[in-house]
Amino acid sequence: MRSIPRMINVSSDEDGEKGTFIYSPLAPGYGVTIGNSLRRVLLSSVPGCGIVSIYIEGVLHKFCTIGGMTEDVVHLIENLKGIRFKFLSEVTNQVKVKVDLAEIVSRLNIDTKVPSFALTSGMLNVPEDLNILNDVHICTVNPNTNLSFMFIVEKGIGYVDSVDNITPHLPHGFILVNNVLNAVKRAAFHVEKVRYGEYTDYESLTLEIVTDGSITPFQSLSNASTILLDNFRVINGNTNIDFLDKNSNFITSYIGSSGKKNQKDEILSKSIKDIGLHERVVEALMGNNIHTVKDLTESTEKGLLEIPKLGTKKISDIKHTLAHFNLFLKNELSQ
Repeated sequence: MRSIPRMINVSSDEDGEKGTFIYSPLAPGYGVTIGNSLRRVLLSSVPGCGIVSIYIEGVLHKFCTIGGMTEDVVHLIENLKGIRFKFLSEVTNQVKVKVDLAEIVSRLNIDTKVPSFALTSGMLNVPEDLNILNDVHICTVNPNTNLSFMFIVEKGIGYVDSVDNITPHLPHGFILVNNVLNAVKRAAFHVEKVRYGEYTDYESLTLEIVTDGSITPFQSLSNASTILLDNFRVINGNTNIDFLDKNSNFITSYIGSSGKKNQKDEILSKSIKDIGLHERVVEALMGNNIHTVKDLTESTEKGLLEIPKLGTKKISDIKHTLAHFNLFLKNELSQ
């Protein structure tokens, strides 16, 4: 087999949102194999944060208008969804932000005699553990308008569907919204032929990554690589592998050189609160008598779909979390 040295060259722009990575030389065919795998994970599984629900005082649904504001509520929500955030603490998963127009007008000394002014995200006063990364136009509004609203910012991955949103105990009047929480905005790759010694068919993989600023391109690439490695580790002979027959009956278990049976038992005995699941998912599971990781692995995907407010997106997150521990839902290996 040909020897394959590997090298990564990195170039990034000044604000740290765009990076280019060159991975070369690769054996023939590996450029697309590696590039496509990384791109798919980058665009689907790198955690970011954004607005998932909004409460506007005096508004019960999004198909409303507000006196003194040029935009309707639908446009207001769409503008708010364009704000990108960064949690300053690794343990923070949710932050509530309150916005009061009168407070902003007073704090920024805005002339109340002007007919209107542009309210932007840079004018908002947010909690200390949250940063706003971009200055987005929110609405054009009269400074004397009685406008007060609150939105919830959450950490997550990929596309969050309002139908799948199971935020517990939201007061009446909160509007659930669709949003893309992934920290990577764009990921693309291209492959070129390169010469390596006497060979002329080796490949050079160039990855271009653009993030929202909450994470650097290199961090996002490292994150995606780790996710792929964690998922491949279950079949590399160095971990626990359960063998099933054609009817999905358990036969035996192989424990690799780095695996310990007691380690697996320890994970199975953990509470589902302690494995990184979102608190909304935990609440839905515990409400259906699923308290430990073992309870979860003994559940089927079909059974979880019957739990109210647990949609396919949340179940996909559950399966992704279990995969980090080399665990699966019941019968999942046979599907």
